[in-house]
Amino acid sequence: MLAYCEKLVLTPSEMSPADVELLHDQGLSDQEVLALVLVAGFFMLATRIADGLGVELDPQLTRGEPEYRAYFEGRAR
Repeated sequence: MLAYCEKLVLTPSEMSPADVELLHDQGLSDQEVLALVLVAGFFMLATRIADGLGVELDPQLTRGEPEYRAYFEGRAR
């Protein structure tokens, strides 16, 4: 699934029915493949919108920031 999404993100024009067949061979249904494409596509769209508008992430959501570590350490309890 990750290889499929990577190809979809980096080289979408190279996608082919064979890529879907590889997912089918791993046991994914057509509905699951569709869900995979929709989720990957949504995140690509959301990222481009945020980047295009200069949206900055909340420090709680930025790895390496003290707020990020504090937030997730607090949730683990």
